[in-house]
Amino acid sequence: MMVLDASVVVELLLNLPLAEDVRRRIAASTVQLHAPQLLTIEVLQVLRRRVAAGSTTTEEANRALELFEELDVSYHDHALLARRVWALRGNLTAYDAAYVALAELLDVPLLTADAGLAGAPGNQAQIELVSAAVPDRMP
Repeated sequence: MMVLDASVVVELLLNLPLAEDVRRRIAASTVQLHAPQLLTIEVLQVLRRRVAAGSTTTEEANRALELFEELDVSYHDHALLARRVWALRGNLTAYDAAYVALAELLDVPLLTADAGLAGAPGNQAQIELVSAAVPDRMP
């Protein structure tokens, strides 16, 4: 099992630089994917922002949304996470804390591309930061 945050889902959906690492980690075993319900809204907001900025076309965003709808993710209600999200308020936004709280509750890793989230103190989650593969360099 694993919790995914919006940063890794967007990387995957738009085939951004970290997508390969996300795919590898998800495919490493048959993992069950989990997320707070917030994931859907965060993914839509990132797609909206990228289209508005011109870094993603409307067609690419539409395809990403289709792929998102195909992801087999178990969604969890925010009410289950509210107390822990509030307890994490000193170091994390409520949005980031929802992912952390779910990972803590399920006692599974949280996969993120957000270095700030990965380095935030005060939580008990096992946070895995995805990174781009560094190409081999010739001496």
